[in-house]
Amino acid sequence: MKKKSLVLKLSMVLFCLLFLTFGCGKRTYIDVTYKIPEKNHALDGQKIFLEVKDNRSNKNFFNEKAKEKFKYFTGVFSLTTMNENDNKTFEGAFDLQSLFETALKKRFESMGVKITPEKSDADLVFQITLYKFDIGRDGRKWESHVSYKANLIKDGRIIAKETISGTAERISIMGSTSSAETVISDIFTEIINSLNIQGLFDQAMH
Repeated sequence: MKKKSLVLKLSMVLFCLLFLTFGCGKRTYIDVTYKIPEKNHALDGQKIFLEVKDNRSNKNFFNEKAKEKFKYFTGVFSLTTMNENDNKTFEGAFDLQSLFETALKKRFESMGVKITPEKSDADLVFQITLYKFDIGRDGRKWESHVSYKANLIKDGRIIAKETISGTAERISIMGSTSSAETVISDIFTEIINSLNIQGLFDQAMH
């Protein structure tokens, strides 16, 4: 837990340094807002170790047109979560893997699942493998494409799995990157919340 706390503190420091160094005119990060589903505690008592892998064949986030608008992007995502009452919490600054890990932890916690710091402390390993995270611009439209696979693992064996993919688009506002950030937030929330966590646990029981 101390290691995780240190990573979070370092990410906050990095975010602040980037902001102070480049200022508002040169955006080095992307704002992402994740809407956490309503709490239901459907999986109270379950303990998992969460593992996120980045297996994207193309590590570039943008197509050429989108890259023009995010030319100073450093790979940092600024994450804010929003609960069922629309209250917002700034979670910190993360790379892509940590972005998914942090959002997924919030999703699991809303279902009563405990995330353990070590594999040996968990009943199951929940493994996420990222395959695509693209941000593109086509004419006046911003587009985002995301896909990943979820595996539920016990004793080194996959006992349940699901593949998730999604696409979103939004009309671009002239001279602004806010449309892109909105479409990224929309697709990010959709692909995290469309994961059928309850269904995966049900699969594992049979």
